[in-house]
Amino acid sequence: MPEPLSNTYDLSQAKTVVPLIANGTLCRLKLVNLTLDKTEKGPSTKWEWEIVEPVPTTDGDQLRPGDFGSKIFENIQMYAKPDAKEPTWFVKKIATRIDGLLGTSDPGNRKGKPARPSIDLNPANADSAIPQLAQAVVGQQIVAKMSVSAFEGVERNEIQKVTFPGDVATS
Repeated sequence: MPEPLSNTYDLSQAKTVVPLIANGTLCRLKLVNLTLDKTEKGPSTKWEWEIVEPVPTTDGDQLRPGDFGSKIFENIQMYAKPDAKEPTWFVKKIATRIDGLLGTSDPGNRKGKPARPSIDLNPANADSAIPQLAQAVVGQQIVAKMSVSAFEGVERNEIQKVTFPGDVATS
């Protein structure tokens, strides 16, 4: 018969608030998962990122890889409101993420970067397009500028801008 645990677990010392990466911080993120979620409104992509190196938090601490709060979850819906001015807004957002992960850009860009992969992001093709996209990008890294935003009264981290790691000047 197992012996009772002899440790004490003080409830008052439990951390339940997810630490937030400080606003404006540039950090390296690794894409660990990209999946498709089907909702009543339409398909949505789910991006799961992990920090790769320690980053400062809003409360002055350091958040390290593997720590509670070191994963960033991002959903990019593949649909728009019926009256949306830009009904394909998600194509640009996904293209920006792909460029940050693969070092690609628009075809014929002035920097001479390779063109991003040709994948049809029509929501009707999401069942095949997103797994195909995931094969190309999972495991890759980006440099992300982070922001703190509020959604339904809850503060959370949001990826504000992404850059391909090879485009970031080293010091």
